[in-house]
Amino acid sequence: MRIIAIAGVVLSLATVPAYSQQPGASPWGTLPGMKADKPKAEESNSSVKADDKAYKSALETIPTKPKQAYDPWHNVRTAPPNNSK
Repeated sequence: MRIIAIAGVVLSLATVPAYSQQPGASPWGTLPGMKADKPKAEESNSSVKADDKAYKSALETIPTKPKQAYDPWHNVRTAPPNNSK
């Protein structure tokens, strides 16, 4: 009987994280840090434009090709023989 009670407690505790991840599922209403209202159209439009501008400028700073090709086996290979006469 005791094992069944312990198993029931463990199973009920396993469902708590899944329950807490659902928006609005909190028995206390909205928690601090949760936004209940959607942002206004004028605020979101300007922030989207600023985010797009920052994203594009960040993409321009990423190099497209490496400066030098990386060879992970450089320590394993021996130097090629010098065939100069």
